[in-house]
Amino acid sequence: MKTKQVSLAILASMTLFACSNNEDVNVPITDNTPKTVVLKLDGIASASSRSTDAPTTEESSGTNKHSVSVSDIAVIFYNEGGIITEAPDIITTDDADGDWATITSEQGNGKEYNNIDAATDHVMVIGNYNSLPETNKNLIKQGTTIASIKAMQLPLSSQNQSGVEEGSAPAVSSTKAKMTLYGTGELTEIANPDATTDGVAVAYQATVSIKPIVSRIEVTGVSCTFTTTGTGDVVDYTNVTLKGIGLFDYYNTMSLDGTTVTDYMDATKIVKPSEEAPEGGYIFLPTIETALWAYDYIKTPDYTNVTMQGSGKVELKKGEANATFAYNFFPVTDDVTSATDADKVLANIRLLVDATPASGTAQNNNYVVTTNFRNEAGTVIKPEPGKIYQFAYDFDEENIRQEWDADTKIVYVKVNVLEWDIVPVTPSF
Repeated sequence: MKTKQVSLAILASMTLFACSNNEDVNVPITDNTPKTVVLKLDGIASASSRSTDAPTTEESSGTNKHSVSVSDIAVIFYNEGGIITEAPDIITTDDADGDWATITSEQGNGKEYNNIDAATDHVMVIGNYNSLPETNKNLIKQGTTIASIKAMQLPLSSQNQSGVEEGSAPAVSSTKAKMTLYGTGELTEIANPDATTDGVAVAYQATVSIKPIVSRIEVTGVSCTFTTTGTGDVVDYTNVTLKGIGLFDYYNTMSLDGTTVTDYMDATKIVKPSEEAPEGGYIFLPTIETALWAYDYIKTPDYTNVTMQGSGKVELKKGEANATFAYNFFPVTDDVTSATDADKVLANIRLLVDATPASGTAQNNNYVVTTNFRNEAGTVIKPEPGKIYQFAYDFDEENIRQEWDADTKIVYVKVNVLEWDIVPVTPSF
């Protein structure tokens, strides 16, 4: 299921003006002559047939859940000085017979923008603009610097839209479908293909590819393998009850252009249920709406084998299918100049479990957590925007720990990295 990149083709032609003084005289084109811009998008299918949805439920057969969905775009023109020259144009799929149809290559010849400021020479396109927080959208206006738009901070919650199900006690309804897409391009001079009809030899063109600003981790299932005897100080458990699963070691905010990340959420910000939530953090069993997107409650009757026990590998399942848990996160890439290589890793996934050892005394609020993700060569993977990292969370009872501190991570996950496809990974311990 390969994502098509969205290509944006822009043709801008200089418009001739004429005046009359007993005869028509063509006025020479100057740098102050407004531009007519024709905008066209390639590779966009209808929003109803494509989806970024990676829900916290099983995959439905016959669905295409890992393709980019663009329900709207914002077209933002700016000049070499970095000033937005026009009010942003918002085009949505709701206008199926209007502008959206006109700019789609299969349906129209492009949307024409008249009297664009002559100094305009760049364009930015933001996909799923209407899903941005209002505070972000309010920044994007004519006269604003494009640098301030690139630097605006987006909360990770805006890339993981979710909410509490009605009547749940509690549970999360999480689609993770409305991520932000982003790209920029420069207008370059070309010969006007419509020179004969327009009477203008010079035109401008730009191609912009927009892609998700986030990466995604998907857990396709959870299982515990029980052993007959432990080694060293490791405790043998007779059963393990999974209470929750969630994102850990991630950044809460990132700039639109991905060059800065802030507000790191680790064991100092996300604490175990027996502790009080710190300022700016939450308990890893969240009841506050702002944190629900990062956590999934495990409960009956939705899941079978909530309490895993027996011998060998025992799987947690939702109904008749393995559960899928999806979390979008901000990738720390080489574009973040302040980051070290140690920062450029995938976010981790933590399990909250109650475990009963052979002694029979239950231990509450234990945990298992991933530590990093590796490729086939054993190299730690650096996350990239627009990629999915998928794995089955298969752990041994020996991986269960009581200490909450981040230094006690013990699950290593091996990753095969592909483009915006489902990425199969194999865990190692």
